[in-house]
Amino acid sequence: MASQDAAPALPGLLEFFSASWRLFKARWTVAIAITVLGAAASLAGATMPFLCAIPLWGRVPAVPILAVAALVAVFAFFWLSSWTPIAMLEAVLDDSPSAPDMWGCILKSRSKVVPFSWTYILFFLLIFSGFWLFAVPGLYLSAALSVATIACVAEGVSGLAAMEKSLYYVRGRWWPTFLRLIIIGLVGFIPSVIPVLGWIVSALISPLPLAMVAVLYKSLRETREAQGPSYAPDRRARLWLLSAFLGLLVPFLLASAIYKTMRDNPNFEAQWQSWESHGLSNLQKIPRDQTLP
Repeated sequence: MASQDAAPALPGLLEFFSASWRLFKARWTVAIAITVLGAAASLAGATMPFLCAIPLWGRVPAVPILAVAALVAVFAFFWLSSWTPIAMLEAVLDDSPSAPDMWGCILKSRSKVVPFSWTYILFFLLIFSGFWLFAVPGLYLSAALSVATIACVAEGVSGLAAMEKSLYYVRGRWWPTFLRLIIIGLVGFIPSVIPVLGWIVSALISPLPLAMVAVLYKSLRETREAQGPSYAPDRRARLWLLSAFLGLLVPFLLASAIYKTMRDNPNFEAQWQSWESHGLSNLQKIPRDQTLP
């Protein structure tokens, strides 16, 4: 019997592909319907505020009306475009006979827009921060936190709690998880390079990468939970995640160093202008019929 400290193995790639394909076929209609409806709703949300402002045109100052319409349009677009992937995740997370239909997935996901968005923002900031720290931490976090947003939808956790869940599920199985994420990325990318019909193929199979992510999440969760003790919050993991945000200081420190160099060198602007004029004068000396390398 394996010890509880050993990371449980994930199902093989063949089983991973088979489970993903079965889920894709079972929930394709619902997922595509959500995609189409979500795209139409996002477009309507971005245009309706401006259409509603037309009757007020000429009666009130144009600038405030356009500003308010733009703010409402941006908010509506991002809200609806965030709602769509959550509803699609709800569709592929459940393939049982009692799985919700399109409207069921939409209604089930409506209260998760804010937690999902917050979790996604934290995920993006952590990955961005990690890549600033010599890239390796960002590459590690991209796989270690890959199922955080899905845990947010499936388990109702958000923010750092969702990140901790992802770390818990992936721990000890980073390489198998990373390999499956590469495969998922290729499945989503390759159809887009098909000439002429690539965008149609991409749209038609768009639920497949989501189904693969859902299968990966289920595999990670089920094998981990079958191992033994249930999940318990880990304060060390949270401190480790918070420390990863230090990478966000790197671009600010670089900008500060550049600014300090420019401020301490009063001739910097003059030197820069001299370099520009020197470069332009060299270009002007090139014969018109000479081809630049």
